[in-house]
Amino acid sequence: MLESLYFKGVNAGRFVFLLEQGYALEKAVEVTKQSKLIKNILEEIMLKALLAKGDSWLYKTVKQEDLIYSSEFRKAFFYQADWGVSIEDALEFAERRADNAVAFATGDEVIRPDLSRFLVNIRLVICKANRAAFNEEQFKMIAFKLWRKARKGEDSALPHFVECTLVPGSGHIQLICTDLESVDWLSQTFSRMELWPDAAICLMREKKFLESEFFAVSLPDSANDESTSILENLKTQNDGTDTSKWTVLTRHLQPDNKTVSLLLLIPLGQAQKSNEDATFELNYKTNRVKFSTPEDGPEDNQVAFHATFPESHRMSMEEIFERLKRDSGIDTSRWKFKFMNRRECLLNFYVDAKSAELIKQANYELRFKSKKAKFIPATWKDRGYKGQPNATK
Repeated sequence: MLESLYFKGVNAGRFVFLLEQGYALEKAVEVTKQSKLIKNILEEIMLKALLAKGDSWLYKTVKQEDLIYSSEFRKAFFYQADWGVSIEDALEFAERRADNAVAFATGDEVIRPDLSRFLVNIRLVICKANRAAFNEEQFKMIAFKLWRKARKGEDSALPHFVECTLVPGSGHIQLICTDLESVDWLSQTFSRMELWPDAAICLMREKKFLESEFFAVSLPDSANDESTSILENLKTQNDGTDTSKWTVLTRHLQPDNKTVSLLLLIPLGQAQKSNEDATFELNYKTNRVKFSTPEDGPEDNQVAFHATFPESHRMSMEEIFERLKRDSGIDTSRWKFKFMNRRECLLNFYVDAKSAELIKQANYELRFKSKKAKFIPATWKDRGYKGQPNATK
């Protein structure tokens, strides 16, 4: 009998879980040994617990097996049960995991829980630093990366998001989460995300986004000045200008190694605009500096491609681009490398808008050495973003 009670790993967790649900010792041993039977038993326990919880929407949704929400909920619940987690904790974990899945899903007809189900709704915004709109592909890329990271969270490290949408018109991304831990998780994840070349994006509370304006300014002789000192200088040299609530979003040093370019978030009404083109000037050191609405960044004009370049196993990315320029006459100076598969001579890269049009006019074929390289416009799926919950339910 002692031998039959020896379980380890997943089986040990299942055995403990069954005992906690009131199963007799011998019955728990019998069920644990049958992998096919255990899934049915766990499903019965799960649905019974959901019914007892009195949440009709959750019970009915999880019971439908063809939904993203149901699939993610079941997988998460079974995983927790396999490791002997209590049924209350398993249900809570599964609900958070399923909420995340449908929040980051990009299908138009995904069934999601109503926001009224959640007592706390913390609204956040991801936007481009120049406040230009995200296109659909960029939105899907960001949503997928967040989902892929979120699904790796375990127990206390699991964030809880209930909405991630591309807002029509303005083109920013709105996210809604249910606790401050999720805000911290997003801040940390956001800072490490790798996106398209020259991507400049910001994360902030929705209230701040809606009540602020973006301005760019170049400040001479400021390479050694801290951003806080720059703002204090602007405040001191300009009567009536309060920079205490201004936020520095990005800071770049210009090629002269003296001039600093700042992108600022300024509360509505504080910018001293005196004309219709949304610009204003302030005193700064011995100069007058101009604040203006930032222009579209270079990433908005880039197009992704992948192509196979024959006989290029031993060539670097720079050598491939240079040879392509020589053989086909196209200017590759603004192209940006993304990924190379040397075995297949496959290169993923971004080109400027003018090059993209020339490639299209050439029927997506350019001369390379004595042959032709076939260019294929890349989508977010082509770049390896697989597994996104973008089904239709």
